Amino acid sequence: MREIKFKIYCEFVLNGKLHKSMESPASWFLLSQSGELWEYGPLSAPQPINRRLYKKTIPLQYTGRKDMNGCEIYESDLVNYRCKGSLIEGEIYQASGCWKIKDRRGGNVMYLYKASSLEIIGNKYGA
Repeated sequence: MREIKFKIYCEFVLNGKLHKSMESPASWFLLSQSGELWEYGPLSAPQPINRRLYKKTIPLQYTGRKDMNGCEIYESDLVNYRCKGSLIEGEIYQASGCWKIKDRRGGNVMYLYKASSLEIIGNKYGA
């Protein structure tokens, strides 16, 4: 059985500047069964996301697979993969209950089944 976990892409304001990150400034997140995000810290109880601080929060699900370097592959990760002798850049996404890779140039789609041939090169949010 695959482990179900998430990482959170967030945009937050700190000292008057907008930051884009996969980490929050000083909090952790809880994701409810209804998909609602809550934040908490080492000395604070869980509470709904502070929308004045967090401008955007997006949970990204773990695919259950790792790339050729042993890095966990998450939704919205950008990967390089070889297809018919060409090196192609694609984006990981979920559709119809399956993890897929969409070629960022041509829009072709393939199923994510052989993760050992993929290499993560970033994510679509640039964080």
